Amino acid sequence: MNKTTRNIVFIVCVLLQTMSFAQDVKKDTIIKDENSLNLTKPKKYILGGITVKGNNKFSEQSIKAYAGLEEGKELKIPGDQLSSAIKKLWESKLFNNIDVYALKIDGNTIYLEFDVEELSKINSVKIVGLKKSKAEDIEKETEFKKGEMLTENLITTTKNYIVKKYTDKGFLKTKVTIDYKKDTTTNNYDAIITVDKGERVKIKNLRFHGNLALKEPKLKKLLKKTKQKNLFHIFKPSKYREELYREDLKRLVKKYQEKGYRDAQVVKDSLSWNDDNTVNLDITLKEGNKYYFGDIKFLGNTVFTDEKLQEFLKLYKGDTYNGKLLTERVNGDGTPDSQDISTIYLNNGYMFSNVTAVETAVKNDTINIEIRIHEDDPAYVRRVRVIGNNKTNDHVVYRELRTKPGDLFSKEAIIRSIREISQMGFFDPEAVSPDVKPNYQ
Repeated sequence: MNKTTRNIVFIVCVLLQTMSFAQDVKKDTIIKDENSLNLTKPKKYILGGITVKGNNKFSEQSIKAYAGLEEGKELKIPGDQLSSAIKKLWESKLFNNIDVYALKIDGNTIYLEFDVEELSKINSVKIVGLKKSKAEDIEKETEFKKGEMLTENLITTTKNYIVKKYTDKGFLKTKVTIDYKKDTTTNNYDAIITVDKGERVKIKNLRFHGNLALKEPKLKKLLKKTKQKNLFHIFKPSKYREELYREDLKRLVKKYQEKGYRDAQVVKDSLSWNDDNTVNLDITLKEGNKYYFGDIKFLGNTVFTDEKLQEFLKLYKGDTYNGKLLTERVNGDGTPDSQDISTIYLNNGYMFSNVTAVETAVKNDTINIEIRIHEDDPAYVRRVRVIGNNKTNDHVVYRELRTKPGDLFSKEAIIRSIREISQMGFFDPEAVSPDVKPNYQ
């Protein structure tokens, strides 16, 4: 098979299957002219050599290295090895197009030709429609910069990022266009990003549906970052921000749950436009029933009596059900001085204890609770080390510690030690932190 009568075999599917922006994914196929050898069925060859065509910026050797095919090794065509080689070239993000041809077949030896179209780089970037400082922020925050490869994916992700950035700030009609023109001297592209933010969109009407337990004025107050236009509240922002609005909806549901409406949820919310470029927000709620605490039992406790644990729980039969408060009274509220059942165990050596609140029954509007406790054995402090004191002697720090080897483990003592060290004036209080390493054995 010589050059004048060579049979060109163009492998198509491998390319389209690996292109992230391919519009059509086709079946693994070899297209051939009517005089070519029949290579439609997989057959094993010895790879005699690879030539590269269309490369200007990257050497033939570099492209071969990216492909990862070795001359002299067995190669099945069509097959996974060639598919993988082309996929690697696509993943390098250096090419706009990759075609593979069978340049020559000599017995069971095949010679391939990779015809590539290299991507052009961004020669310059200009952002219009924004203040200089805002344009500079966009350049810092995105990958659309001078020297980067100009790809469809980069263009799309850059547009999406800018649109989201400004819609989150209330500019719901933000439009972004990216135009580019080839610089014939460098074969790269000069790009112009045009940003049209439009007017910031404000909320004209904030309406609730399905609410009976909480009236609309109360619900509006719960939406801390989502306010409707009001001439008497000029200092409260009424701009619509999607992200903050979603946070407000979660806060609204949590408030319902804290008031006993455990099953409350936002079943629907919608946005509609007005002629004056404002929007209406309609929020449909399903409150569900109001629940109360039923029987509350303690199981597994031998160290502390039910009465002692109840002093920390402070929840009683007939109280409005509050899942958040129940969790805080059982496992803490996240603060160092939290007064809860788990903490009382940790302060008295029971490092490996576990306290869990479980709903055991829901009858009508009443929920029964079990506080299940696994106490385990008390733990003792084996070793105490101080790390990071480069200027202060160890003994100066040790004498401030309330936790020493041989002591019963105490969360309270560790917290007190941190405070004592922080008040010495030698260390950054925020940098003083305990690293407790439990050893159950």
